[in-house]
Amino acid sequence: MELKSTTVILFNIISSVTPNSWSTWTFQLAGYGNEKSETCLLKSNFYCSVSWNTNQIYKERRQLDRSDNGLIWFLARENYKRLNWYNVQPLPRIGERIGVEDRVDCCDYQTYIYFITCRPKRITPDEFMNRMSDYSIDGKQLISFEATFNHSLCLNVIHSLQFGTGLPPRALPANGSEIQLHRPYAIVSHGGSDIYLFGTIYGDVRQSLSFQWFKTEFICKEHGEFCDDSALHNSQV
Repeated sequence: MELKSTTVILFNIISSVTPNSWSTWTFQLAGYGNEKSETCLLKSNFYCSVSWNTNQIYKERRQLDRSDNGLIWFLARENYKRLNWYNVQPLPRIGERIGVEDRVDCCDYQTYIYFITCRPKRITPDEFMNRMSDYSIDGKQLISFEATFNHSLCLNVIHSLQFGTGLPPRALPANGSEIQLHRPYAIVSHGGSDIYLFGTIYGDVRQSLSFQWFKTEFICKEHGEFCDDSALHNSQV
């Protein structure tokens, strides 16, 4: 299925008053019409993990040292396939520089994500990886999403999702004026074979697109080790 996109809209649903502590988990959805989604689709029919982030800064901790570079590389190498933490935005010349084909997926990209998001806050590689792997439902809600209006489908196709804790969502005006607010928002998954519709306004999206739904329809179908039978059963009732 070919998706011809025109306008990319990033909806930020973050309150103007930042709580004391928040965390976010960002996912790229596999699909067409978006460069990162198409890159993700080469590795998964469902999703790719992008990052975990927080506003917490551990000033009392030691300055992290050069050994952290090796540790995050090792942890990423051990876990990137389990987390679908693939490189959806290749670094320049990464394949040529490393010279090993499968390392294009890992681990320069993952190391880079850690260094720009969490290392300056003195979060250790172990803690970062533990939080990246935290797919529990408790407190997670939709914080922001990226959508592209697609003329072929007459839908606002959602390409990336950010769930979080400690950030009360609030819809802010969209960037750009070509977004078709009267058209439904949708996720096109599984290489274009499935389309999930979420209504025409943000409130409809937020009500339907919970982390519970995303975990069941995307994470559990590819990595059942993160899910138990009761979670899958409850979602199908």
